Order: sequence, then structure tokens, then C-alpha cells
Amino acid sequence: MNMGSAVPGAVAVAGAGAVGCHYGAQLLRGGAKVRFLARGAQLQALKRDGLIHRTGGEERHYRVEAVGTPEALADCSVWLLCCKTTGLAALLDQIAPFVDRDALLVTLQNGVRAGEITAGRFPGWAVAVASAFIGARIERPGVVLHSAAGHISLARWQGDHPAIGPLLACWRAAGTEARLVADGRLMLWRKMVWNCGFNAICAITRRYARAVAEDSELAAVAEAAMGELVRVANAQGIALTGEDVARNMAVTREMGPVKPSAWQDLERGRPTEVADLNGEVVRSARACGLDAPVNRTLTALLLALQRDAAGDVGRPAG
Repeated sequence: MNMGSAVPGAVAVAGAGAVGCHYGAQLLRGGAKVRFLARGAQLQALKRDGLIHRTGGEERHYRVEAVGTPEALADCSVWLLCCKTTGLAALLDQIAPFVDRDALLVTLQNGVRAGEITAGRFPGWAVAVASAFIGARIERPGVVLHSAAGHISLARWQGDHPAIGPLLACWRAAGTEARLVADGRLMLWRKMVWNCGFNAICAITRRYARAVAEDSELAAVAEAAMGELVRVANAQGIALTGEDVARNMAVTREMGPVKPSAWQDLERGRPTEVADLNGEVVRSARACGLDAPVNRTLTALLLALQRDAAGDVGRPAG
């Protein structure tokens, strides 16, 4: 299906990292017109050499339209917000003058707050939230490696938009499992189960997710972190169960070499999303009169490593 004929204008991928490049490449493959908002070496590589997308043992090369400022995206009817959670508020401020009132905004952030943050910044606009379960990383500027999973779910968060159906159909045409779900809040918390179990632990131990799941002691920590999340979600009326924990453990044992985002961020000296993942569980637990000691410990440890990676290493006084 050529989504370009079904949806006026183009799809803007705002944030051309691993996730944005993967799902943008799949839209290109499905026939959509896509523009990438990028910066730095990634912008230069996309403009000069195009996008190389490696998935399933295949390599595809796309000539792409990449821009460094959002003015060139003003006619886009769909905006995929693919930055990290830590950069979402700044991205929304950057693009706000150029998002058409009839456009659809789709969040792809980890955590559970992206929908409400985006809807608050764009009251009255159509907003959808997405849950992208994927292993992907930038190998070098302009080259993205898709190593595991890749399905995506969307839910309406604020209003409705006629582009939602064609957007999903375009991904499906490229071989991506894409679906519309009714309960966006449940969807986001369900995605958090895996992230709270594995993202921080992988970064702290420098182990791929599968290695964590196959190590009995580390797996027990991951299960404990996920169990705390389930209890906190239940206290808020979100219907997660122990089956969500078991399913995530089983899936992870079958994964390829998935290197979660926090580990990649540490290597680059960038802020991680731990405050919006394990830290969110801690805050929500406190609000519900509960405790989440495993998530609190993982948050503290990863924040300390984050400070070290950024060069802000604590030293003894004197």
C-alpha cells in the first residue's frame, strides 16, 4: 500500500536514532514519503550516503530526505516523535511552530508519560501513543542494525485521526507486525515491564538481555523489579499480572544480542531514561503507599554510573 496516496503530505520522523531510522525505513519500504529530522554526524551521513538498514540478514539502502531543522517538515501530516524520553519536552518546543493543526502526533518513547506530555503541549491535536518492542542500534552514522523483535502497537490517546489506519497498513506492507489497541495506558505499562526488568541491569552489568535472563541470580533481580511494577500498576487499576513477567522472561531468553538503550547511552556519555523507567515505578509506588526497593536500587546505581560516564565522578572531600 502506498501510504503517500492515502495520507496528504509526508511522515516526519523527528529523531533519527535507531528506533526512528528502523520504523522510518519500514515506512519507506511500505511506500510512504518520509523525512528525517536529524543532527550532527547522523544528519550528514543521511544526506550524503542515505540510510543503510540491516535487518533479518538483509541490507537495504534508502536515499532519504534528511533535514536539520523542522521548518522543512511543516507540510507533514504525521509526526513520529522518536527522541528519548529525556528529550521529549525540548523536541515538542522545537517543532511546535511547524506542526499543522490537522496533523497526527505519535509518541514512541519509553515510559508512561509521553502521551500526557505531548497532549499537554498540543491541546486539541490528535495524539496517539506507540509501544515499539525492538532491539536496534546505530552501528555508525547512517547505518542502523535491527537485531530483535520490531513489532509496534498504537493506541489513540487524544482524539482520532484518519492517518492511523494507513500508517499501520504501511508498516504491515513492509512486514512489520503493527496493530491498534484500545487501552493505551495498559499498553505503555506493559512495555515498562521489560524495560524495568532489563534496561538498567544490562547497563550496570554490561550484559546483553538474554545473558541476564539466563543468569539465575540476575534473572531473580529482573523478576523482582518487574514484580514491583506489576503491584504498582495494579494499585492504579492497570491489569498487569505475573503472566506479563513470565512472558517477558521467556521472550528474552530467545532474543539475539539485544543491547538496551541505557547501556548505549552510558557508552556515549548521555543521560539514560532510568528516571522515567525504574524511577517512575518508585514514584508511583510512593504515591500509592507502596515501596519498590529493587527499582529504587537500580535507579540509584544507574544514576551513579551515568554521572561517572558524564565525567561527574564523586571524589572524597579534603
